[in-house]
Amino acid sequence: MIRVEVIMVNAPEEIAKKHGALFAEALQDACEFWHDNILPRHFQLDARRKYSYQARTAPYMRYKARRFGHQRPLELTGDLRRQTTGAVTLRKSKGQATAAMRAPKYLYQYRPGAPNKAAELVATVTAEIGEMAKVISASVQEKLDRLHEEKREKLA
Repeated sequence: MIRVEVIMVNAPEEIAKKHGALFAEALQDACEFWHDNILPRHFQLDARRKYSYQARTAPYMRYKARRFGHQRPLELTGDLRRQTTGAVTLRKSKGQATAAMRAPKYLYQYRPGAPNKAAELVATVTAEIGEMAKVISASVQEKLDRLHEEKREKLA
């Protein structure tokens, strides 16, 4: 009987362990991209249709137009937009990243039948997921290239 032992060098598990921080940084870059580029789209007029927001009542929409002079979704006085598109705290840990933003407390106050504003605020469409995937891919590639360049410099 012949015994064969296979040893994989640089198996995906090894790479993930070795470069876990690198991937977390790439995810953090995607969070920053979402905050800077995708989040502001939620306050544009076409967002209601694009993200399938729950319909608001006709009296509310008339009040909003009359009192505040606009029909932008997720926005009445502008507090939500100002707070969420302002400062963001990016956090990363092994294999994940988060973007923490300030938001008015009413964002999480749920009434029966009322829209889930928090879910509407973070809704994403397939095209945006693709955009974030490209950011992650480019970030990982850039960081790996930098890592390999550092190794070459050490060897030289």
